[in-house]
Formats: sequence, C-alpha cells, structure tokens
Amino acid sequence: MQTYDILIQDGLIVDGSGSEPYLGSLAIQDDKIVAVGEVAGNGRITIKADGQAVSPGFINMMCWANESLILDGRSQSDIRQGVTLEVLGEG
Repeated sequence: MQTYDILIQDGLIVDGSGSEPYLGSLAIQDDKIVAVGEVAGNGRITIKADGQAVSPGFINMMCWANESLILDGRSQSDIRQGVTLEVLGEG
C-alpha cells in the first residue's frame, strides 16, 4: 500500500474546474499533488478534512492588501481565507 508524505482525507474537493465539488481525498508526495479523489494508501501526516473544503490557493486579482499588509505584515487575514497570490497596485 502506498505511503504518501501528506494525505488529506474525506474533504469536499473544490478543484477550480467549474465542476461540482465532491467528497474525496488528496495525496501529496515530494511537495506535489499526486492523487485526488478516491485515494488508497496512508500518509506520514494524515489530515482529517471532514466538513472542510479542500481547494487550490485562490488568486485575488483586485485587492487592497497594501493597506492590510501595513497592519498584518504576514498577510494572515488573506492566507486564512485561502488566498495564495495577490495582485497589488492601482489601475
């Protein structure tokens, strides 16, 4: 049976493709997602995601984080919402 570095189990998979979310698991090996959906195996680290959404990082194309970053230099308010990339600037 395969052993992954990280196994996220039984979460609501939202893959960003526009298809309906579905219950499933996600396996990570060597910092890469290697399996999504019905995943057989174990994880060195296993995260139970029951009742949680599992999704790729969100891109915020129009943000005003330059103001919030002054107060929160580590951008925790955005990271905790799933934002992993922000485009800053005017116009």
